[in-house]
Order: sequence, then structure tokens, then C-alpha cells
Amino acid sequence: WLTGDTSQRARRTGMSKTDVQPSSIEGIKRLAKAISKRDAIPHTKALDTASQVSGFGNFQHAHRLLSNRSADAAPARHVVYISTFWRDSETRTSGRETIRVFLSTPLDEMIKPTQYRYAHKLGRFRRHASDHVIDEY
Repeated sequence: WLTGDTSQRARRTGMSKTDVQPSSIEGIKRLAKAISKRDAIPHTKALDTASQVSGFGNFQHAHRLLSNRSADAAPARHVVYISTFWRDSETRTSGRETIRVFLSTPLDEMIKPTQYRYAHKLGRFRRHASDHVIDEY
């Protein structure tokens, strides 16, 4: 899920594998695996927890809705999430903003994971998952 040196960089910023809100069955399963390891709970319970984090009632509900959505969606549309941190110096508030972008090509086909480290304009971004990029500014 994390590639290269990004796992150490993720620890420095307080990000973890469980900070992601997945939008696919694969993403929910990936998150459930991380939750299961972190909380030492059965995988089936972690699947329900990951599904609830994603806005579904349980894993069965998520699977039913996401399977229907997959059948209805055009095959050329790939969802990518881009997250960035923000800070307002006047009010001293901060947070993380995540946007959803639809692409005609999978992100990993457009940008190889190693390119994030070396591309000048991508220097602040790191690949968190195959469908999620995070700005570490």
C-alpha cells in the first residue's frame, strides 16, 4: 500500500493507513486489514468498521451499493482522491481537505509511484494508495 520511504514519512505527519476513507470494496478491504491488525479484532468485524467509516451501515451494505455503482459506472472513469493539509494563521485552525477527481486512466498508469519523489511539481505529494495522493506541505 505504501511504497518506498513513504511509510516513514507517513509516521512523521501522524498519518496512518486507517486515516483514509475508502470508496471501493478493495479500499474497504485494505482498510479493514489495517484496522484488524491495529485493534486485534476479527477481519469480519473490521470489514464492518471500515464500511461504517466509509459511510455505509456494514460491509454487506457497502458491497451491495458499490457493486451496483460499479455496474452502472462507465468503465473509463477512475476515482482519485487528493488530500492536502491547510492552516489558517489568523484563527490558528487547521485541517485536511480531500477532493475526489475522476480520471479516464488509473492514476498508477499516469504517474508511477517512483515519480512522486523525483518530479519537481509532484515533490510535495506522495502516493498513499493506488487511488489516493497526499500533499505533505
